[in-house]
Amino acid sequence: MNKNDLITNPDFIHFVDQVRDELQQLQPNEVDVRAELEREHSELEVRSRGWKQSLGDPNLSEVLRRELQADWERDHSRMDEIQQQLHSLASHTQIVDELVNPELVAEHVLRLSESLSGENASAMNVLLAQHIAGIYCDQEGTIQLCTSKLGAFPDALEFLPLLEMSSESFVPDAACLEGSEYQSQPRRRTRRNVSDSFEDDDVAMALNDFAVDTRRFKGLGPEWFSVTAFQIPTEPTWREEHARAIAEWRIKNAATMEETAEHFGKTVPTIRAALREAKKQHGIDAMGKDISQSNRKCWARDHAMEVAEFLKQPGNTIRKAAQYFGKSEPTISKANKIASPLNTVKKSADLNPTKE
Repeated sequence: MNKNDLITNPDFIHFVDQVRDELQQLQPNEVDVRAELEREHSELEVRSRGWKQSLGDPNLSEVLRRELQADWERDHSRMDEIQQQLHSLASHTQIVDELVNPELVAEHVLRLSESLSGENASAMNVLLAQHIAGIYCDQEGTIQLCTSKLGAFPDALEFLPLLEMSSESFVPDAACLEGSEYQSQPRRRTRRNVSDSFEDDDVAMALNDFAVDTRRFKGLGPEWFSVTAFQIPTEPTWREEHARAIAEWRIKNAATMEETAEHFGKTVPTIRAALREAKKQHGIDAMGKDISQSNRKCWARDHAMEVAEFLKQPGNTIRKAAQYFGKSEPTISKANKIASPLNTVKKSADLNPTKE
């Protein structure tokens, strides 16, 4: 978007008009203020002439002369202040029009756009500091962006203090975020090297000074800020996404944790976490040993007779059996113990065959 397109954009026009109106509203009623100042100025002029006439008396004592001289100087100083205030009132509208020049505002906006599309992070930082008063985040993934409407009107910030704003004026911090519990203490900012980003060194220095000032928007009321909230989208974890399928598969297959983990290509702790999630989110309880008790495989029991036959061979030991079957010695011993009563039952059956 070029400058002409931006200037004719309805949203841009509305934004500029809104800022202009708010700046104009900051000026007190010009008619009433002017009348009061002019009245005071007239009174001071009359009184000043009186001081002057009194000072012309050659018989005036030196002490009284010094007092009258001080009164005359005080009144003239106040008259100069009034003249300055009257001039400020007369030029307020002109100053606002100069500050809210659509072409200048468009140039500031486009300069920010160009910086954001570039690769100079320092230039981005100092320019964004003109627009962003603060970014506030919470543990729930909510981000609130507090921006100043005067970001595109940097000269206005120098103009506003002349309007004698209240000492209780709004300072953007956590207080501007309704219902939040954000830490309001701003962190210390560091100056950026932007000498290569701006042709005018004075401009670069001014931008840097403004960016590192943590209270750079002090003196502005809440009407100069906007708060935009964003919510970071949360993606379900693998266990949350597959919790129901894992629980249903384990129940259907009466599988052990190890078998379930092998089937889904995950670790046993991950499967347990998924099953807890299934119970919490879907009400499916697939935890515990009872699920797989009836179908649990026992190598020692299933291969007891094979182990016993191997150990019957001369010279075979538990250690050799462990090496032969690829199992641990305790597993081989367990299989041999299981085989002993089975052999006894078999021998008894051989000695007492069932009669037809």
